[in-house]
Amino acid sequence: MNIEATLEGYADVYKVNKGNIERLDAGLVEVEDQLNIAVPSELVIQR
Repeated sequence: MNIEATLEGYADVYKVNKGNIERLDAGLVEVEDQLNIAVPSELVIQR
């Protein structure tokens, strides 16, 4: 396996994980809003 293939694999995994985190965050924001939960700024996912 060469370095280019390894880096491409890591990039693909990063994109998938980033998408999953964004979908999860969107759902959490909706629930937090409905339940009037105040989230500390250090726990907010930065986009």
